[in-house]
Amino acid sequence: DKQITGLTSYLWDFGEPASGALNTSTAIDGNHKYNTPGIYKVVLTIKNTNGCVVVLEKVFTVNDSSPIANFEVLNTNFCSNKALVLKNTSRVDIGTISRLEWYMDGVKILTDDDPLPDKKYAFALPSLGGNTDKIYDFRLIVYSGVTCSNEISKKVTLKPSPQISFTALAPICENDGDVKIVQGQESSSQNGSGVYSGKAIFIRMPPKSAYIFQFLFSFALARVFRATLVRIPQ
Repeated sequence: DKQITGLTSYLWDFGEPASGALNTSTAIDGNHKYNTPGIYKVVLTIKNTNGCVVVLEKVFTVNDSSPIANFEVLNTNFCSNKALVLKNTSRVDIGTISRLEWYMDGVKILTDDDPLPDKKYAFALPSLGGNTDKIYDFRLIVYSGVTCSNEISKKVTLKPSPQISFTALAPICENDGDVKIVQGQESSSQNGSGVYSGKAIFIRMPPKSAYIFQFLFSFALARVFRATLVRIPQ
């Protein structure tokens, strides 16, 4: 509140009778420390020099000071070419989670000031090739007030994905006959094998035709990736 000329009295009722004499105040600005979380109604009664009275009421929630942080990793097999999806399952017995912060390997990557229950968060991580998994540490800190917080950390294993490239074909003449396709490759020395597929792999090219070439690379855990090139023969 702020002081206005002509106002003669203020009476605050903070809606917590158990706090005794501290439940009321005649100060201009109300100030009260609540002992227990819950839903409270604050009432302010103001009187002016004419004896006129105005009553204002506000209902608000005092959050529990002991939030419980938790989250789920929704990826069943986390490959580096896919987004990591985490679901916030944090809770507080009374009130709501007011803010949360995500950290990856100790570095803050996101702050959410409106963290709805069961909200999902997608994170794109650096692409990983080769044959070695990479482990990341994800930490979630949740707040039920300005300073009341709790945190949890979980390890997430990132699986390497094939690093595929498919360079452009050289110009092809109509009478070239069979053309060998060798432009697809995996560049991170990942264990596996590459297979070409597509209509043009199996038949001779007729003139003025367009074909789609695919390079498929499969490896451990039977994952398959495609790089597609469209070429119009000259």
